[in-house]
Amino acid sequence: MDKPIDLSIKAISLAIGGLKILSGISFDVYKGELLALIGPNGAGKTSLLNCISGIYNPTGGEILFNGMDLARRTSHEVAEAGIARTFQLTELFKHMNVLQNLLSGRHLKMKSGLLSNGFFWGKTIKEEVEHRQAVEKIIEFLELGKYRKTESAGLPYGTQKIVGLGRALAMEPQLLLLDEPSAGMNRQEKEDIARFILRIKHEMGLTIIWVEHDMQLVGDLADRIVVLNFGTKIAEGKPDQVLSDPTVIESYLGTRAGAK
Repeated sequence: MDKPIDLSIKAISLAIGGLKILSGISFDVYKGELLALIGPNGAGKTSLLNCISGIYNPTGGEILFNGMDLARRTSHEVAEAGIARTFQLTELFKHMNVLQNLLSGRHLKMKSGLLSNGFFWGKTIKEEVEHRQAVEKIIEFLELGKYRKTESAGLPYGTQKIVGLGRALAMEPQLLLLDEPSAGMNRQEKEDIARFILRIKHEMGLTIIWVEHDMQLVGDLADRIVVLNFGTKIAEGKPDQVLSDPTVIESYLGTRAGAK
């Protein structure tokens, strides 16, 4: 590809308690690309996202982003570097409303000290206005206006997932990690989040790594696909090429492709 590389995964391995989770995984993610990371349950997809986002430290390899190796960084340092993620579960503050949950995603952008926050004056007022304006843009972008003051606990599940997406966007990341954003959704909710993912890619220009089990969505939306199975990479390429690969089909069906 002609585009510059945004993230480079180099021979990443992970072992926990002597159990090998990932073994020598390597691939590049290009700037502005929507890369789908797929594989059967237990393939290591979320573990790889955890390595990128600093939740796990790999036992081997490098994760290069903007000249920095993220493999030994904390999750806070990774977020400061410009990477945000969503989780399989919504992980929202249930008794905070949508606006407050999105504002919580701005914490890395907040510069005012504790004393000025307590008195709410000067720079604190200006900063509060700027953060609220940024969050209001996300609320409009994700069509969450009617839920602005609704407690997260009272939202439909699909809407909670979109709020989680909005909180990640509130960090103004360069790279967005999506961990099964459509899990548990009905078809209409999946179509809605697919539309938002495409808008994030095309209108915001973000690079996205997207873990997904819905192969119809993957085939329709992804620029490229990387396939994991038992902690190793078994395929990489364009959707039509990868999704017709006998090795990939076998990994999902558990039988040799074409076998009766």
